[in-house]
Amino acid sequence: RRVHGEHSLLVAGCEQRVFLIDYSSGDIAVIERGGLERAVTALEVVAPARALAIGGADGNIRLWDIGTRAFSGALSGGHSKAVEIIVSVDSCGSAVSVGADGVVCVWDLASQALTAQLPKFHNGHVLCMSVSGLDASGLVSTGSDRRVSFLDVRTH
Repeated sequence: RRVHGEHSLLVAGCEQRVFLIDYSSGDIAVIERGGLERAVTALEVVAPARALAIGGADGNIRLWDIGTRAFSGALSGGHSKAVEIIVSVDSCGSAVSVGADGVVCVWDLASQALTAQLPKFHNGHVLCMSVSGLDASGLVSTGSDRRVSFLDVRTH
């Protein structure tokens, strides 16, 4: 993922490490383990909070401040299996995660609380999810079932 703002960062995860690469200066910072018990399985930049959301095989999401590289909170209790996808919905101050358990979780980033836990809406794995809609409060997803689904984060 690329992060814009004060620095131009490329973010990548491998096993239990997250790499923040400033591609304008070539500097590399490493977040060891990311606070996770097991492997990093998903990454998303949460723009309003200037945070990096790191999803893990343990079903939890850890938030890290991009500027200080410090742990800033956790989103937990939503998934029983690995977090596979995290999407930031900046217009709502929310993040949406999809787990290997098929559950879709909507998180309020200000309070770091789970606001909705939605049942599986694809028969199989969610392959891709992206922000959609004129006000960027909707999500569109595709699944291994060859279906496209739409979710309005405001009305979940």
